[in-house]
Amino acid sequence: MNGPFSVSETAPFASKFDKKIHISRTHRPEIQRYGRSLKARGFVIDTVSHHSIISDDMSTLLRWENKISSASNIRLRTPFYSKQYPHCWDLRECYRKAFAKDRVTSHLWRDGEGLCTHESMKFLASQLTDNALLMFTFCYFDPSPQVKLCALYGGRGLFLLKEIKGTGTHNLITGDCFVDGLENGQGTELAWKMGLHEEEFCIY
Repeated sequence: MNGPFSVSETAPFASKFDKKIHISRTHRPEIQRYGRSLKARGFVIDTVSHHSIISDDMSTLLRWENKISSASNIRLRTPFYSKQYPHCWDLRECYRKAFAKDRVTSHLWRDGEGLCTHESMKFLASQLTDNALLMFTFCYFDPSPQVKLCALYGGRGLFLLKEIKGTGTHNLITGDCFVDGLENGQGTELAWKMGLHEEEFCIY
């Protein structure tokens, strides 16, 4: 089957989409299938080009603080922190609050409209994007070459996509990725308001 199709027909990938989540009637998710590939529209929110695992200790918090001060995309980063350049103690509180929210785990383990079995937080990986956003996922991945953190129209969470060199096609690493403030379709809304470039992604 080629062309647009109902998201209900394509579990588990399309269970990450919800036709009720959209900015306006002109931004409804329209997924197209071409053979073994899917096409969806959305935005690259950020990138991940190296491992930057975060844990609540002084050394990693200091590295996080340094990353924030050196990251270039201030416009994207500032909505997520109360200060433009927060101190490591502010980041510790940010990290603890994020881990304390049950919605992080429940969001990542959601399948369609329901929840999968609640899993232990010990499986939860937290790391930084290239522009110092704190990202949670249950998927460990190789960030070389660069991985794109994407918000796709209709997606409840964020998607990690890695481009297959020279093909214009992307491999899906995971459709379960959480950044506080970008869940439940808010990623595309923020990207749209910021005027980020909308793209079409071919996902294999």
